[in-house]
Amino acid sequence: MPPRIVKLISLVCLGMICIATPNCGNSSQSSASKQRDVVGNWQFTVSTNSGSVLYLGGIDSQGTSLFFAPGVLGVGVVNPTAFFGDTWELPIITGASSFSGASTLYAATGTQLPSGGTSQTLSSQGTVISDSSVTLTNSSGTFTLTSATPLTGAVKALSGVLTGDLNEEWAGGHSGR
Repeated sequence: MPPRIVKLISLVCLGMICIATPNCGNSSQSSASKQRDVVGNWQFTVSTNSGSVLYLGGIDSQGTSLFFAPGVLGVGVVNPTAFFGDTWELPIITGASSFSGASTLYAATGTQLPSGGTSQTLSSQGTVISDSSVTLTNSSGTFTLTSATPLTGAVKALSGVLTGDLNEEWAGGHSGR
């Protein structure tokens, strides 16, 4: 076989191997295809006609996420009653660069959403920007999720005798005395 044909076949084979190998000749993944670690605690704020609402929640290792509006004054909530106790389920977020799916807002038990009804489902799209930043877009707007550290400092277990009185209303009308 002539040397020129051997060289050509060798180059073609090398090129095909390079095409089949991800990131051939590149020492790092591009930021668009890099898998991010999104498991953990997250937060985002939504601006509504009723005011700003802080949502706290998390994303688990399967990408399932659930957020709730705690309604705590002084923690980013202007009107704590508008969405107090409501939960928001986002699409599956795995850490891939983009995601899409349904996001559903659920009213707290016994209440309705400001728009009426007990739930509202919207088609959503998002981008995982980094391990600590995710954007979500739907017909209500664009929201930026940021990693959250709701607890700080060392956690200490309760110990010793714990006593207290139960409120009669809370205890179902029985004071226990």
